[in-house]
Amino acid sequence: MVGVMAQDVERLAASVDELLKVGADLLALVNDIGHVWCQNKRCSISLEGAKPLGISQKAAKVDVEQMATAPQHDVIVVSVTHTENVRRRGHLFHIDFGRFLGNAQRFGSFKRDRTPFVLTPDMAYVINQGEQISPNFQEFVDTCCQAFNILRHHSNHLANILTLMRTSSMEELSQPEDVQYVVDTLMPDLTDIEATTAFTRMIEESLNNWFTKFNFFIHNLGQMKSSTAAVESPLLSFCPRNFTVAQRGSVVSANISRFMRKECQDTHYLYAIDVTWDMPAGTEPSSPRNHVIYRRFREFYELQSKLQELVGPTYELPQLPSKLILRRSNTTEVATKRMEQLNVYLQKLVTMNAQISQSDLVVTFFTHFVRDDTDSHEVSTSSNGGPAVTGSIKLSLTYMAHAQKLIVVVGHAKQLSRTVNGTSPDPYVKLYLIPDPGKMSKKKTRVMKNTQHPTFNESFTFDLSPFSKVSLQSRQLQVTVWHHETLSKPFLGCVHIDMRKILHQKTEETVTDWYNLQPMYS
Repeated sequence: MVGVMAQDVERLAASVDELLKVGADLLALVNDIGHVWCQNKRCSISLEGAKPLGISQKAAKVDVEQMATAPQHDVIVVSVTHTENVRRRGHLFHIDFGRFLGNAQRFGSFKRDRTPFVLTPDMAYVINQGEQISPNFQEFVDTCCQAFNILRHHSNHLANILTLMRTSSMEELSQPEDVQYVVDTLMPDLTDIEATTAFTRMIEESLNNWFTKFNFFIHNLGQMKSSTAAVESPLLSFCPRNFTVAQRGSVVSANISRFMRKECQDTHYLYAIDVTWDMPAGTEPSSPRNHVIYRRFREFYELQSKLQELVGPTYELPQLPSKLILRRSNTTEVATKRMEQLNVYLQKLVTMNAQISQSDLVVTFFTHFVRDDTDSHEVSTSSNGGPAVTGSIKLSLTYMAHAQKLIVVVGHAKQLSRTVNGTSPDPYVKLYLIPDPGKMSKKKTRVMKNTQHPTFNESFTFDLSPFSKVSLQSRQLQVTVWHHETLSKPFLGCVHIDMRKILHQKTEETVTDWYNLQPMYS
């Protein structure tokens, strides 16, 4: 009996030692993320775009600063599924045991959890700082997959710890099946590359599943019902915060300099407005007096409607161009005409009496928010002619000398050019070992819809055994990016990598890099 207990203690000690190493690896990963957010041991996250979650700037800043100054041995679990923890308690970071070891949440006998984990469009909105996929989300996916693989490498030690904990009277951890659930979830039989691909598909499944959105909506309704905290109602639906003249200053001038066509769920035009401010007393000299904001046509009408409510129906405000168009309203001709009329409207608006021009509505309308940074990037990368080649692609290359194989992982692409119509492309990637007149080596990824920043995380294996060493050294790995259309496949860029460079890698060493896309390919 004593011998058995001694063996258990040795197993426990060995497992704890290994898990401490896991903790160190994960902490290093967290620190890497922290470098993006933290400077001089303090953090400041802009959550202006977090309106769907109702997260306050103050609550987020307090908890993130605590994370940045935490002792090096602390372990922090990040979760924002309970927004009430942020609004009422100021806890952005907390551990949620509601889904411990696969114990799904239920409503009576109805299973509420039907996806690998909770990841909603609201959360993606905060990560992307807007509606469109951004490189922030690619970094999020990479971090998740890296952390998942760190845990997988120590699945046996995790299983040992959980097995010894079965006597701890935890209801969720009492059966062998509970431990096996963890082992199966970590996919121990897969390689790191295969696990990365699988975990990426899980992220996509969780994000796109309609039931998760519905479940999260019901969850938030419950929080709203139980909440006693007063939440400031936004004056304008498209502005997450309200501002006053005392906070922001007054608008000296506002002029639309250009417009762009934006593709999302509905096609519309954005008008770029150059705004100059008279800053309030006490403002730091470094604060910008000039900036650019982006507003769509219907947002002008929302401002006009709210202003009319403010001053009464008899007060005469500047006139906006008519909404009623006998032909299609989302055309360049209509947008050009509206831009001229909107500029007349803005010039009159900012020169009206203080009741109008310095109202909270007007100050909030002209304030620069996070979404304006996103739209600014889209303006700068949109194309007026043919689709110019821009952007880069992330590739991981592993040469298996003994097996005579080359494994290529197509990770992400970013900053891809728009189509000739100004829309975001539907990109996919093709790979060849060239020269290959018969296209026998062709590999192809899935098509990703409506994004300039696609995430693929797909692996492909090239069999090199049919080629002699001399023949291999004269070949190239060709990676091309295309936009998927029914009648044509516009070219978005390519990369050529000499096989001589790949063959000089250490065998089974994975080399990951971003490659700039080039306009010409052979």
